Amino acid sequence: MERDAVAEFYIMQNEHNNAEHSTSYEVNLGAGAFLKMVFLSLHGGVIRNDIFLDFNEKHAECDLAGLYLTDSKQLMDNNIYVNHLVPRM
Repeated sequence: MERDAVAEFYIMQNEHNNAEHSTSYEVNLGAGAFLKMVFLSLHGGVIRNDIFLDFNEKHAECDLAGLYLTDSKQLMDNNIYVNHLVPRM
């Protein structure tokens, strides 16, 4: 995301209970950028989300939130990788 950019993403995952779903999100945040991501995962046999965040400049922000409704036969795996690439964010 460019300097001072603002973006909001709302992701709803509602799959069949036998489905397998794997998604990767890669975001580069510039100075003053703000990203909001909200995940709503309702169903799915196996759901995997990998989120890669690179804070490339100062004063960038990211707000991640989610609601995951599973039963005993579902797997929802969320991995968040954060790289602070400048000192004193």
